[in-house]
Amino acid sequence: MGDILLSFCKLPDSLATFTCDVCISELMLKNYNKDLEEVKKMLEEGLNREIEDFTMPYVIKQVDEGIRWITTEGYINQQIGTLGQNLIMPPLFEGRIILLTGYGTFSSAVMFATICQDNGLATLYGTPTGGKPSCFGDILSFALPNTGILCGVSYQYFRRPDYTRDPSDSLYPDVWIKITPEDYFSGKDTVWEKVREDIQNKAVPEPREL
Repeated sequence: MGDILLSFCKLPDSLATFTCDVCISELMLKNYNKDLEEVKKMLEEGLNREIEDFTMPYVIKQVDEGIRWITTEGYINQQIGTLGQNLIMPPLFEGRIILLTGYGTFSSAVMFATICQDNGLATLYGTPTGGKPSCFGDILSFALPNTGILCGVSYQYFRRPDYTRDPSDSLYPDVWIKITPEDYFSGKDTVWEKVREDIQNKAVPEPREL
C-alpha cells in the first residue's frame, strides 16, 4: 500500500532500493520444489549476471555491486505489479511527505519507511521502529526428524538501500519525539501534535539525502 501511495507523488527519476543476500540450500530447493539449475537461471535473470557453479549451501550477495539504483517507474511497477495498471492517476502530489513511525512499525512498514528515508523522500517523525531497516526474511519450513516439531529458518537477508548506515538496530526518525507514560495512558497523541505544530510553523526539517 505504501508503494501505491508513492505512485501518486512526484519522485526523482531513480530510487535506491533494497539489495538481498540469498542462501541456496537443499532445504530451499525442497521448499520451492525447484532444482538447482532452475534456481540459478531465476537468479541470473534477476541479478542480470551469470552465476558460476557452486556447492551448497551458498550465499549470493548483491551488495558487492554497490548501492542498487532502479528507475522510479521500474520500482513502482515492480512493487505493485498489474494493480498499478488499474490506478486512475490524478496530478502528482508535489508537497512534503511526512511519515510517522513508532515501536509498532515493523516488517513491510519498516521497509517502506526505509525506502523513503534513504532516498530523501520523506521526513520521519516519532520513535524508533520495532523492526530493523536491514533484516532477515522469507521463511523455509521443516520438521525436526525425531520430534516432528515444525520449525522455520530465513534464507534471505534484505539490506537497506543506503547500507552504509548499517549496522542499525532500528530505523531512527529524523524528528525523535519522546512519549511519556502520562501521554500514552491519557491518550494524548504527542507525535501528531508535534507534526501539526511544525507544519503550522513551517518548521518541518528537510529529508536527508542519500
